[in-house]
Amino acid sequence: MKTGGRPSFSSHGGRRSVVFEAGSRMVPRIGVCRRAEGPRASGVGLLMASTALAGAFAGLVAPQASRAQSAPEIRAAQSDDRRTFSVPAGPLANALTIFGRQAGLQVSVDPAIVQGISSPGVSGTLSIALALARLLAGTGLAHRIVGNTVTLQKPGASSGVMQLDPVQVQGYPVPAQAMIDNLPPPYAGGQVATGGQLGLLGNRSVMDTPFNQTSYTAKKAQDQQAQTIKDVLIDDPSVRAHRTDGTPGGDSVNIRGFDLASVSYGGLYGILPSFSIMAELAERVEVLKGPSVLLNGMTPAGDIGGTINIVPKRAPDEGLTQVTAGYVSSGQLGGHADIGYRFGPDKEVGVRFNGVFAAGPTDVQWNTDQRSLAVLGLDFRGTRVRLSADLGYQFQFTNGVTPYLGLANGVPLPWAPDVRSNPGGQPWSYQGRKDLFGVVRGEIDLTEHVTAYAAFGAHDFRIGGLYPTFITVTNFNGAATSSNSINYSQYRTYLTGDAGLRAAVDTGPIGHGLAVTATTYTENIGGGPVAGTPFTRTSTIQSSLRSPIFQLCRRTRLAPPHCRASVLLIPCRPPASASN
Repeated sequence: MKTGGRPSFSSHGGRRSVVFEAGSRMVPRIGVCRRAEGPRASGVGLLMASTALAGAFAGLVAPQASRAQSAPEIRAAQSDDRRTFSVPAGPLANALTIFGRQAGLQVSVDPAIVQGISSPGVSGTLSIALALARLLAGTGLAHRIVGNTVTLQKPGASSGVMQLDPVQVQGYPVPAQAMIDNLPPPYAGGQVATGGQLGLLGNRSVMDTPFNQTSYTAKKAQDQQAQTIKDVLIDDPSVRAHRTDGTPGGDSVNIRGFDLASVSYGGLYGILPSFSIMAELAERVEVLKGPSVLLNGMTPAGDIGGTINIVPKRAPDEGLTQVTAGYVSSGQLGGHADIGYRFGPDKEVGVRFNGVFAAGPTDVQWNTDQRSLAVLGLDFRGTRVRLSADLGYQFQFTNGVTPYLGLANGVPLPWAPDVRSNPGGQPWSYQGRKDLFGVVRGEIDLTEHVTAYAAFGAHDFRIGGLYPTFITVTNFNGAATSSNSINYSQYRTYLTGDAGLRAAVDTGPIGHGLAVTATTYTENIGGGPVAGTPFTRTSTIQSSLRSPIFQLCRRTRLAPPHCRASVLLIPCRPPASASN
């Protein structure tokens, strides 16, 4: 039996009483009595013990008439007390422990009557009584809620002295204003959550959010076999991806028609990979539609259509080992490993690792894609202090880059080409991207209702490539030309952080949330595009939508070997000039 305090023993005549007291919560004192052996137990001692027993169990095993009188009041109180539950299906004993922790109640039950019984679980925002009824559905057990104690027994069982073991008392739960180890539970079906981070206000239920916000879970990403974040959002009608895979611009999206260039990582901007974010690193993908400067501050790119926040993964209490093999397109093979466990007497320390590797040709002509990801998530949850760290590496290399297509003035829109073709693309074109990032966070509960927090993160981004940029269709038959290619070599570094306070205050029946925060963001950029003519002696590539034309690359200072190496150089500075 786990408890927040120490047991104390007292004697009453020929009987002994053991009382458990929680350290920081008001816990009713419950006496467990046993008969003293031997003929010397006095009548006075028995009377005193009986009186103590009756006082200790006054609210627990009251006479039938008294219970009948207070039952309506108890049911009314429980029906008004709604909580958010996420209790998975499984053994009933484990389910009751999780339920008691989430409901803030003590559960009293004889271990013998729950042995070998399974529970269907319960999830969602429900009253305590309704959640318990669903949790016990099909078990044949009856329950009774008195004060902050739940008692389970078989119908018709004796209402005498009940055995209290096992009882788990949580001395200090995670406060509502905390962010670490306080993820809103998923809704029915598991693909969306019941809440999300509302900027500086912290996590909020969708029922308490006066904005259009949707939080997609890692289960949705896995069910849809999503490779990137834009794949997770593919069925959100307000979010559109306007670039296909294999283009040099990455996975850009817009919200309500406005471009989105900034994605936050647990509320911090500038941390995630700049061009493409792999879906395996996200526990939640939270989309807030509409302006949100009041909640999130001004984004680095000044986005006004909405914001996207990625919640990092954490090790679950029950542990996780998952290995997935993948086969995509015409020959792209890969795998994903997701491993997470918690350690310590109370599972205070969590470690979670996600690793991905995939490589091979896609269904687009001349296009191959190689990508890898390694993310390590660490966290510690103490009594009043919670810490976390997330370290990540992502690399992507694309051959046969797909250029952007446009129409010349006055040219009608031609018939669409074969979706597997690569108009204007060249097999020697390529782009490489590398991201190295990390974030550390900390929270401390100054009081039960006031939490201080701070976070700091850094991100190093390298990109390089050689590819044609824009293809212009010149007539209805699909003839097209391309301007000079671009030798692109750039690096970016980011430093960002925030600190603040969150508090919950009640004034009578009205609850208030108070928050103050300060953020810092620094971005450094070096390098840039260098124009050249590395294809032929002409300044354009002649191509067609119907039959893409492959043209040889003539080696210059901007030739692929030089640019390929520049992807990994620090700093990544292209030559000042180039000559044929």
